[in-house]
Parts: sequence; C-alpha cells; structure tokens
Amino acid sequence: AQLRDGVVAVLVAVLPTLNGDLPLPLQVLHLGASAAICCGILCQEKIRTVAADDFQKIFEYYEDSGAGHHVRAAIREAFDDVGPYDTMEQNAKLLQIIFDHKDIGPLP
Repeated sequence: AQLRDGVVAVLVAVLPTLNGDLPLPLQVLHLGASAAICCGILCQEKIRTVAADDFQKIFEYYEDSGAGHHVRAAIREAFDDVGPYDTMEQNAKLLQIIFDHKDIGPLP
C-alpha cells in the first residue's frame, strides 16, 4: 500500500507535463503505459524491497531518456481518432507499445 501510494503521488505530481497535448482518452492510456513500463523495469532491476523513490528515479530516467516521448508518439499514432479503446484489438495495440518501449537503456 505504501509503494502504491508513493507511485500514485509521483504520477499525480507529473501529470501536467506527462501527457503533453494528448487528448484525455490517450492521456489515460499513456499514464497506464508509463506506469507499466517503469514498474516492469523496477521488478527486473531490484532484488530488494522497492520504494516510491525508486519509482520516481526510474520515471525521471524514463522521461529524460526520451522513452516517454516515444511512447506518447506511438500512442498518438495507434489510437488518435480511434475508439472504442476497450476492444481486444486495442488492448493488443497498447500491450505491443509497452513491449516495444520497455527497454529504455542502461539505468544510471
């Protein structure tokens, strides 16, 4: 619960800049993709207890590395002017975007 609350606090703090000019439905997809990518990296890299500050460091690196920009662009390309977003096809597209962008380079 403490980690979840910390991750949510980090994401809420960066929401104004995280999503750029994406329309609201795409902002939600991007937020989820960003959280999934960063949490996945934490699970791969950590052999100890993970804390919210670990997530914040990974998230900052995710944005600084340009990965966030690439994920936003991929979501815009795949989902702009598309709906509904809850079909199997759309779920597969989002999952593929996450898989395609999960490697953000060597961590600092």
